[in-house]
Amino acid sequence: MNLITTMIVRNEADRYLPEVLSEAETYSDKIIVLDDCSTDNTVDVCEDHGATVYQHDEGRSIFWEKEHALREYLWKQILPREAHTGDWILTLDADEIMADQFKLSLPKLMLQDNINTYTMRFWESWGEKYKVRVDGTWNPLGKETPLMTRFLPQVNYRFPRIGLHCGRLPMNIATPVVPSGCGV
Repeated sequence: MNLITTMIVRNEADRYLPEVLSEAETYSDKIIVLDDCSTDNTVDVCEDHGATVYQHDEGRSIFWEKEHALREYLWKQILPREAHTGDWILTLDADEIMADQFKLSLPKLMLQDNINTYTMRFWESWGEKYKVRVDGTWNPLGKETPLMTRFLPQVNYRFPRIGLHCGRLPMNIATPVVPSGCGV
């Protein structure tokens, strides 16, 4: 049983990507990245951290209009080429670092036979690395998002056909879905 960390990236080389990948290397068995036509050295940064990098063939960035197509493409690269029955898939953005609690809990989470998907709590920084936004518009407290799921070959995974905000994981992830108790 492995943990495969995935992400979609574009022009992230000079932001948090090196730190995110360094952290992911400590708990991932594989890192798989889909590059959305970066014009900087994002691909080199990913490869320097041992990630397998795929590139779509649209010839231009399509994230803002076809996020679902990128997520589907990435998922098809993972399955069954990279994932095997029982492997876990974690989806991150290029600016997300898992909390220490996740790294400590990961072995126990992965050994649960009766759970197939975990949600995580987001603590998003705004403006400063350790400043969390909580206001009338945005409040991450209590918000759990599915980020880690077990690969089950019998599931025909699908993403909703919407341009943006289609979700990190397919809409028909394996149940049960439970909170991990961890944060991003």
